[in-house]
Amino acid sequence: MTNIHGGRIARNTIFIIGALVGQKVLSFVYFTIVARVMGVEDTGRYFLAVSFGLLFSVLADLGLAPFLVRESSKLREGITSQLRGILGFKALLLVVAFVSMNGIAFVASYPPITRQLIALVSVSILFESSNLTLYSILRGWQRLEFESIGIVVGQAISLCFGVVTLFFFHSLHLLVVGLILGNVANFLWATMLMRRFHVPLSFSFSKSALRQTFMAIIPFALAAVFTRVTGFVDSFLLSIFGTETMVGLYSVPFKVTFALQFIPLGFAASLLPAMSALAEHDKKALARTFAKSSLYLFFIVLPVAFGIAGLADRIIPEVFGAAYQNSVRAQRLLVLSLIFIFLNFPIGSFLVAVRRQSLNTTLLGVAMVANIVVNMLLIPRFGIMGPAVASLVANALLFSLGFFFVARSISLPYDDILHGSVKALVAGSMMVATITATKTLFPLLVVIALGAVVYGGAMLMFRAVTVVEIKSLLQSLRGRTS
Repeated sequence: MTNIHGGRIARNTIFIIGALVGQKVLSFVYFTIVARVMGVEDTGRYFLAVSFGLLFSVLADLGLAPFLVRESSKLREGITSQLRGILGFKALLLVVAFVSMNGIAFVASYPPITRQLIALVSVSILFESSNLTLYSILRGWQRLEFESIGIVVGQAISLCFGVVTLFFFHSLHLLVVGLILGNVANFLWATMLMRRFHVPLSFSFSKSALRQTFMAIIPFALAAVFTRVTGFVDSFLLSIFGTETMVGLYSVPFKVTFALQFIPLGFAASLLPAMSALAEHDKKALARTFAKSSLYLFFIVLPVAFGIAGLADRIIPEVFGAAYQNSVRAQRLLVLSLIFIFLNFPIGSFLVAVRRQSLNTTLLGVAMVANIVVNMLLIPRFGIMGPAVASLVANALLFSLGFFFVARSISLPYDDILHGSVKALVAGSMMVATITATKTLFPLLVVIALGAVVYGGAMLMFRAVTVVEIKSLLQSLRGRTS
């Protein structure tokens, strides 16, 4: 990989990570305000409608985005002719998603206000999914800076409109209108970019074009469906087998856990191309890169997961309000699944890099089935603890199966992995002991700082990470490993 290409990857990673951080921060602030102002039941209705939209948005894209990224990266000029068929297929998907989402909401016998919120969210999904398609073209051309701007500006518009209307009108409907306005603004920005790059937005509904597009996206569609269903089906099943109040209580631990996933997501943006290059030329370097990237993600997520679990009884009432006190137990369990979520990113990147996409899709399908089954078994008896257990089981299963196949493909440095993991676990245990002993004595931010100092100091003392190792990993991620 050339220095120019490596620098482009690094630049794009910075852009998209920055946008994801900004989006997650604004989204988290927005949700926190909603949770404190609207109360548990109304927050449950809002969260259910948004989760419903995220779940059914997979029908509005069906794997077109990654397919379009791949195709546009191969052929910049020729993509415009193929794009007509893709956009025609996309238009049909939007209709199917809109009708399915509202139809199932009606069949599920939700209260009128919930169905109204879902209808508004379905409008927002139309624009959000359209944005994803348009930005996929620019992703293929490695112009992520434009998407980054659209993401942050759209989220800021939603936040400003939502907060103002929340305090003046106390309306759930206007909260969703804020989401629509943010996505509309982002859509206008994306269409303007298409004009700038001379991309014609015309449609083709010919049978041959639609059939060609459908056959090409099947593997991408399956992976997208499995991932999205695993991530968002819990709130839907909780609304079916439980109550909207339960959805409101569960929304807090889910949002806290979901908001932190931008870290491995941004990391994977650089990891996949680096692993793909190494898979072709240097299997030993590929094994080292996989092991080190997994270890470093473990070093990052462990104190986050342990810290939130240990401080959940303070974080939830102080940040979201005392009404969510019953969410503490679910938060402590759900956040532990974040460890496996982080570690699954290098596994997924590895399997794609060595051309085992079908295996990766199969594993995602197994995790999805496990998630649904455990949710259906536990929600009627244990309420919001059911989705927390289901998430932990599904992600742990996905990690175990994925790691098994990775270990069969390459020779991993097990001693390094074991020693590093043990050091991190000991450092994490020391951190938990510290925050447990001090969390009733000091303000929350002080306790968090103390825990971070203890964990970081212990990791340095145990020499779990060295400067040389960090430099080596950065070189690997840029594809410069010799």
